[in-house]
Amino acid sequence: MSAPSATEAGLRLSPDERDPVALLARAFASVVPDRAETYRELAEAALAGEVPERLVPVLERVCELALETGRARELGRAEAERALAAVLRRTPRGAELAHRVEELNRALSALAGRRLARGPGRPAPARPLHPASGGRGGDRHARHRARGDRGRDPGGLLMGRFAYPVLLDLTDRIAVVVGERAVADGKVEGLLEGGAAGVLVLATGPEARLARLEADERVWVERRAWRPEDLEGAAIVIGSPGPDAAELARAARAAGALVNVVDDVPNCDVAAPAVVRRGELLLTVSTGGRSPTLARRLREDLERRFGPEWALVVQVLGEVRERSLGLLPDLRERAARWLAALDLEEARELAAAGRGDELRARLLARLVGTAEGVGAGVGEEVIEEVPA
Repeated sequence: MSAPSATEAGLRLSPDERDPVALLARAFASVVPDRAETYRELAEAALAGEVPERLVPVLERVCELALETGRARELGRAEAERALAAVLRRTPRGAELAHRVEELNRALSALAGRRLARGPGRPAPARPLHPASGGRGGDRHARHRARGDRGRDPGGLLMGRFAYPVLLDLTDRIAVVVGERAVADGKVEGLLEGGAAGVLVLATGPEARLARLEADERVWVERRAWRPEDLEGAAIVIGSPGPDAAELARAARAAGALVNVVDDVPNCDVAAPAVVRRGELLLTVSTGGRSPTLARRLREDLERRFGPEWALVVQVLGEVRERSLGLLPDLRERAARWLAALDLEEARELAAAGRGDELRARLLARLVGTAEGVGAGVGEEVIEEVPA
């Protein structure tokens, strides 16, 4: 049998692709009544194995949303996710996305100074977050480090430093900022925005910024050099480049803290990405320290694309999720309804216009059938909101 492909009549689906597409199309039909007939038609076409050309844009939307939100896997096994990705790649929108990814890979490859290839590559020893402490445990970890290459992505690209993204919970934790450069770069403010309970600042300048920081009761400013005992109990230490950077990094690790020294990759356990904050929406960009300029330019692009209205979008979505969670106990059904109910462009436009209440009502109506977020049918008494 020939491979599934795009045809003049539309898009041909393989047997493995038909059920996942049909399942998603039916989910959309159940929560978007004004387009239910179109989605049902897509489901029938998917089961038949060939999607007509006029339904391909609808197919693109279904697949792209499922993959972008990560809910494709929630609706089925990993095989279903791979099938939807394969379908999307054969659509015009998918081809465009693939082209952009290819261009980005070429750019990153040039920045890294190495080719993207599926070959084995040149092995590089892994570097521990903290120096081995010796003893049997240290020896065991050293053996594991010696056995492996630097991490690789599934395509065979050698991964650089800081390749595993995490978000730190700094609630009730203390941070330490050392030196003028770290203060001038706004590291104290960033830690406070990230939820740190308090920040100890050890620096002699810049004076104007130190004076402003002293007005914040969460900040303690001491205009002197750092001492090892200053780092005890800190969750993270952010330092400035200089002759004592390596000593600061060693002392921070000895105190059990993560360390980041500005523009000094060898003395960092973590990298500070370029950040865009919109309320509880956090967008970050990192090049693993390879190109801060690229990270900055991408951050500026994200700032233009994601305006302040996205803070309201996240707030409303969180409220709707809490109100509807108890009414949609089945994970697969809940994922399918959210996938079909959430229109990102609609959400952005309503939030930008200050119509958060309308966005909330629309989502609740699509998810559970009423704008109040409760009740299951016409004529039924509205019950109290079920807590998450």
